[in-house]
Amino acid sequence: FVEIAETLSGSREPTETYGAVAAAARRALRARGAVVATGVDDLHAVGAVPSEPALVDGDGRAGALLALAAREGRIVLCADVAADGRIPAEERERLVESGQRSALCLPIGSHDAGRAMAVLGVVWDTPHTAADDDLELARHLAAAAAAAIERAEVLAAARLGEQRASDLQRISDLMSANLDAPAVLSEVVAQAAALLDADACALRLVEDDRLVVRAVQGPLAPLPGHENGSLSVGASAEVLARRTPLAITDMAEDDRVPPDDPLVRAGWAAFLGAPVISPDGGVRGVLALYGREPRTWRPDETQALQIFAASATVALQNALLYQRVAQEKEKSEAIIASIADGIVVVGHGGRIEMWNRAAADMTGVTARTALGRPLRDVLRGELSDVDDAAGQALDEVDFGGGAVEVRLLRGEREIWLSVRAAQLRDPVEDRVGTVYALRDVSSDRQLDQLKSDFVATVSHELRTPLTSIYGFAETLLRGDAAFSADDRSTFLRYIASEAERLTRLVDGLLSVARLEAGGIALDLVDVDVTEVLGEIVTRESGRVATTHRLALQVPEAPLIAAADRDKLRQIILNLVDNAIKYSPAGGVVEVSAERRLDAVEIRVRDEGIGISAADQRNLFRKFFRADARMTRGIRGIGLGLYLTRGFVTAMGGRIRVESTEGVGSSFIVELPLRRGSGQGAQAA
Repeated sequence: FVEIAETLSGSREPTETYGAVAAAARRALRARGAVVATGVDDLHAVGAVPSEPALVDGDGRAGALLALAAREGRIVLCADVAADGRIPAEERERLVESGQRSALCLPIGSHDAGRAMAVLGVVWDTPHTAADDDLELARHLAAAAAAAIERAEVLAAARLGEQRASDLQRISDLMSANLDAPAVLSEVVAQAAALLDADACALRLVEDDRLVVRAVQGPLAPLPGHENGSLSVGASAEVLARRTPLAITDMAEDDRVPPDDPLVRAGWAAFLGAPVISPDGGVRGVLALYGREPRTWRPDETQALQIFAASATVALQNALLYQRVAQEKEKSEAIIASIADGIVVVGHGGRIEMWNRAAADMTGVTARTALGRPLRDVLRGELSDVDDAAGQALDEVDFGGGAVEVRLLRGEREIWLSVRAAQLRDPVEDRVGTVYALRDVSSDRQLDQLKSDFVATVSHELRTPLTSIYGFAETLLRGDAAFSADDRSTFLRYIASEAERLTRLVDGLLSVARLEAGGIALDLVDVDVTEVLGEIVTRESGRVATTHRLALQVPEAPLIAAADRDKLRQIILNLVDNAIKYSPAGGVVEVSAERRLDAVEIRVRDEGIGISAADQRNLFRKFFRADARMTRGIRGIGLGLYLTRGFVTAMGGRIRVESTEGVGSSFIVELPLRRGSGQGAQAA
């Protein structure tokens, strides 16, 4: 007894304990060999001395005597295996051939269902009849073995529990660190299957009164019909209804699983499911493990899956929440980026935290340049606010009130921004920031200025001929003065000339109105461009000052373009008139034409003051006039080039300018070639 107690004392792994029990039994009972077998439904050898199995077949499966002792929970003694009818003939023959002539089998402990925890079998090589002392020793050995095995299993369970708790913590940390919802779903099923060594795992979530598979680990994916499931039928539905874990050894033998379940038909047997419960107490879904073979799930495995499902719920909830926040953030950023107004967010430290695309387009300052810098630094360094006028204006803006206008410079370009502001407060840290909404009003201010200049210019341009007409008419009407016929003729010529000038001015204004309304009527015919240019150069040569000279460069052959003759004359006259006006020092004004592929190119070149690059961008805008410092004393209302481009475009052509300040300018008009017919056509 003492020797047995000493042999089986101490802490061992279950496998080592089974071997120690077999060794102690062999020594204590002076037997040839001993074996320990375990298993509820299928007894298998787990420890044997010597190493070759005794009372078991070549696959380690327990024979009839061991099974009888386990089933009936009592000692089974076989004095001579050759004469024992309880042993099948094949097994009896095998035992005799191996020299195992007698055996003693006894249960070790018991299960709740009446089956032994394990079965110990010892064999002798001669027929053996056990004495009372042998049976007493065997009973003591069984009790000591049961205690040793139970102690080993408890210790193993404790170590397994510690390991599983460590695994659960590691997995929980791993999942919590990941905020990508699809990645978390995949991680949940992968780790759950690995945790309990399952063949497959599926995570089903409740969506629209259906159980929908959202992640799969293992060969479940290709099965048809498993994607969606009912909330009222099947093992997963049972988990939802009970709100507790469910363990099934073999789904094919369980009434809670329909016979036509696709997983059962595909050969899946074991099932272990745990509910996925959200923080508000609602059941979100089911985390299910599957086994190819029937499997008895231990209570600690069921508990482990339940704990894992709870951890997975938290990780999944965090990931879904992060995903929603990220989606809302992305949506907000997309909206802010796409709106026409510039949005600038300045934090409580005065540094820029947001600078959307519209703000970058308005100011020419990229978000990369602006973000993280104090707003004042960007205004001074990038937008020439050296006197801090714009910065002070932004400081004084009324939150939620009216807008203020600030003037900035980006290179040579003047920028006017209308700015509104709102206060931004963080409810957690109570930080105060400011959101500025910017609107580019540069065009509006420029248009207002152009309109003012236009009104002043037109008033002056109208007043000048009217004053002359009125003055000469008053002079002719004086009764106290006698005028000769030459004087009267001179006065009348001045009146007619000024009236013609006034008519051209009014016609220009009317043409602008018609052009904007889309009512310009064109009579498109085949026009000889060389003929029209020749007429204009001949006529204007007799009217220019001696400091200017008009030159014509055209080919001898006709250049036929599809154009409106009258509008073409007006276009060339405008360009020639501008070339003369903007060449105050005189010089050559060259008018030329040539064929370019499928177009006739007309060029009017002068040697005048030229046009700056900044002015060239606005040259064809309505009411625009070049820099006043360069055009001082040159009359005009800023409509000639606007009308010219409108007429050229209406005829299907295009116009461009090439110019260098102080050198001169060239205006190039391209018109399409002949229409192929002399018939006129109306175009609007």
